[in-house]
Amino acid sequence: MSIENLAELKEMIADKKEFRIIDHHRIERIGHIEKPNVVQDDGFYAIRPLALDSRESQVNNGQGVWLDYGDATDWEFNDDVCTLYTHPLKTKNSKFKQVIMSFVFLEDKNICCGSCKHMVLQHEIEPTCAKLNKLVTYDHVCEQYRAPSEKTKFTMLIGIPFSGKTAWAKTQEGNDYSQNIIQKEHDTRILSQIEKPEIFEQLYRTMRSDLQSGRDVIFNAMNLTIKERKLFLDQIQNLDVQKTAVVMSVKLSESVQRCDESGNIIDKKMLHELYHQFEQPKKTEGFDQVYYFHEGRLKL
Repeated sequence: MSIENLAELKEMIADKKEFRIIDHHRIERIGHIEKPNVVQDDGFYAIRPLALDSRESQVNNGQGVWLDYGDATDWEFNDDVCTLYTHPLKTKNSKFKQVIMSFVFLEDKNICCGSCKHMVLQHEIEPTCAKLNKLVTYDHVCEQYRAPSEKTKFTMLIGIPFSGKTAWAKTQEGNDYSQNIIQKEHDTRILSQIEKPEIFEQLYRTMRSDLQSGRDVIFNAMNLTIKERKLFLDQIQNLDVQKTAVVMSVKLSESVQRCDESGNIIDKKMLHELYHQFEQPKKTEGFDQVYYFHEGRLKL
């Protein structure tokens, strides 16, 4: 069924049609099948019908995860695919936007695995998944495409000032430990973990304690070099947590423009120097996955 506007989408939600998430700002929700549970005028709560004991199904007193409809202009409809965007940076001349969620309804369709992109009509004769060589059932999702196990999550943000780290962190769940707070406490604009490691030690201890207690953590600092990242990664290498690097991939000119628009007085020469210090993160550093956030999307 082709959906062309928000009004038609709301009709599908009101009928509590199940949908499958094909893109999401929270990586682990990609591939989930969800179903509207409690529908309101301004949005709806959704649960995972195939995983009623999951965190998504249990939050908000069992009503599920909340999605606000927002404005009609925040949506994009392309045939079967419905995509909701947000605009966390509404600064002048900024076109920065991020995908909140992109999904497709499962009405009259069986969707197999995202990895082989196989979709079949229910009424086809003996529909099969080429990757698994087996019949497709309505509740089937390939094992390798299931969401990762619910490990505690550690996310290290990587990027120069005004690259969008804080705006992205605000869209995520988890305790956001920002370098900005430390800089205000010590009355300085740019702090290096290499030059002032003692200043970061308390932050490191707090983040490690949170991870050990099962709380998700976002380390919101520049983390531009391998040596900087190693300072904390070495402290959590033995913890059974999911370690993700998210690189804020923006042009230097865009960061300079955001700096000017914010009214902050930062030496542009320093921004240039930091930009050229960047060393590309790799899994060999200790990350389970490395993503690049570019033009509102997370990419491998």
